[in-house]
Amino acid sequence: MIFLDSPVGVGMSYSRNRSDYITSDKITTLDSHKFLLEWFKLYPEYLSNPFFIAGEAFAGIYIPLLSDQVMKGLEAGDKPTLNFKGYIIGNGICDEVFDHNAIVPFAHGMGLISDELYQDVTKVCEGNFYKPPSLDCEFQLDKVYQHLDGLNVDNIIKPCFIGKKIRHENTKLRLSFRKLGETERPLPVRTRMFGRWPFKAAVKPGYAPSWLELLNATQIRMFRR
Repeated sequence: MIFLDSPVGVGMSYSRNRSDYITSDKITTLDSHKFLLEWFKLYPEYLSNPFFIAGEAFAGIYIPLLSDQVMKGLEAGDKPTLNFKGYIIGNGICDEVFDHNAIVPFAHGMGLISDELYQDVTKVCEGNFYKPPSLDCEFQLDKVYQHLDGLNVDNIIKPCFIGKKIRHENTKLRLSFRKLGETERPLPVRTRMFGRWPFKAAVKPGYAPSWLELLNATQIRMFRR
């Protein structure tokens, strides 16, 4: 399994040329594809293995782009030839409007809100949950969000942690959900510093600084592209 910190400047990835930290989805795609080709040149013994590209969150954007670039490379005869089989995305960000509008149907499909509430909010909002067309729609959406309050939006069957404290666990979940995956074995806990997009949060255009800039700065505003 290959773990790639991308784009350059995040995680353990770096460049001796500071201009490389000014990047875009297209540049990141090309850089990642070049990395894969160079990696498999170094380790050709893995070329025959089925190759999947996987990621989460913003992977909803860059994984399809990288997969498309890999396919173009295969069609163009790039060497070495990757045994590319497909891609896997978890909690993917795909499109701001599409993702926001998916929250209510997802909540209903997972049994987090009642059929009655789902029918009411769908009727008054006319399927537009991203930009509520009326006050009645906003009122019904608030009811939906009250049912989702306290949920870990990355994994709805797990409690939401902030620091070392449990924020609170949504007891409206079915018992079968709350018991799913329980174990007596202690597991490491991933702390959640803030909520995850797309739940009630917009993505704003802007500059994403490198970890070196963050290390040396007193205050930097960050936005996700």
